[in-house]
Amino acid sequence: MSQGISIILFLCILVFGVGCLIAWYIWRTVARRQKHSIPIQYSKLEPKSAFYFRTFQTDISFNYKNPYLDGQSPAWQKAMQSVGQSLDQHSVTHVYFVHGTFVGEDPFGLIPALRRIYPNMSPATELNIRRRVKKSYSTITKDTGNYLDGYVDLFRIASGTKAACQIFNWSSANHHYARIHAALELYRRLIKDLPDVPPSRVLLQGHSHGGQTFAILTHLVNLTHLGEEIWDLLIESKLASVFEKRQSHKLRKCRFDFATFGTPHRYPWRLNKKQQLVNIINHRGKTFLAEKQLGFWKTAGGDYVQQWGIAGSDTLAASSRERDFNRKVDKLLGKGVNPKTWIENLAKGMRVPEAGTTYLVDFRDHSLVVPNFMKTIFGHGVYTRYEAMAFNSQIIVENFYS
Repeated sequence: MSQGISIILFLCILVFGVGCLIAWYIWRTVARRQKHSIPIQYSKLEPKSAFYFRTFQTDISFNYKNPYLDGQSPAWQKAMQSVGQSLDQHSVTHVYFVHGTFVGEDPFGLIPALRRIYPNMSPATELNIRRRVKKSYSTITKDTGNYLDGYVDLFRIASGTKAACQIFNWSSANHHYARIHAALELYRRLIKDLPDVPPSRVLLQGHSHGGQTFAILTHLVNLTHLGEEIWDLLIESKLASVFEKRQSHKLRKCRFDFATFGTPHRYPWRLNKKQQLVNIINHRGKTFLAEKQLGFWKTAGGDYVQQWGIAGSDTLAASSRERDFNRKVDKLLGKGVNPKTWIENLAKGMRVPEAGTTYLVDFRDHSLVVPNFMKTIFGHGVYTRYEAMAFNSQIIVENFYS
């Protein structure tokens, strides 16, 4: 009799436990679906994330007259070799370089306009147009605010790394749709490039809004509240499929090391235990806040575009489809086009992001008398120059691979 009671009691406890697990799972799923993300908040308070002040080291100079490996000093070559050794010792298999806004394949929405005029335009023609546009901008900007093929080749050869080094191009338009679509394309590239076994370790370097694609990528990969909502919107808009979303488990196995350069504080990050972030920002001032707002004509305060590219600073998308997409995303990430919000946020002078470790670096591009804002793109173009390669790489190694 007592044995029968014990069995019944055990079954009751088992059913109760299973019921609790089912209820918890349903509650957790509903909560994930219903909870909306909070757009970035701007503040003058001291950052909770770690930040440090640095000065650009000029003791190892770069020879622009011969911008190849054999034209550089032994000290420069040794510094880059050390970088490559660190990458290989820590099993980094891929390195991606992602450019920022207005230097990509279609910054002003030319392709959607051409599609409306020529609906039968072939993919080959579109690809050719994108390549020509990108090549034109690279010819104009050179290595100021833009990753060149020559830069990436020199990084690979000088470091001697076994990792595959490549540029990731995107439209570079200045609005939500362009950046989210870029994050999706980067997601697809990673799914394609990275082997299933063993899990890879990947270094991604992003300039300006190229860093925003990384922030969105962390949500797409980790399936956060925000990530779920963005996936729903992408699938609803027929820009992605449910199958692609399910492949996120592959990327969660990999280690991602994100390095951003002059990336405006714009989108929230969600890093897991296998993901790290370091931010490098051109900064001159005594505090962690942006200073000398009116000194942009001689870059007195550092990187002004990093300040100007915050929430509210977007431009209108070229196509109605993209504008409709942006209106939906505004509810998730904050309004893209909003001059009033932009002015209010700009007044906060917030320089340090809420995620990762940040280095506020004086890149010594300040001019005392002569205006130099065009030469440096308001202090925003210094990061991608050949002369900054060794310095930036050493900070990356110090944070990720030391």
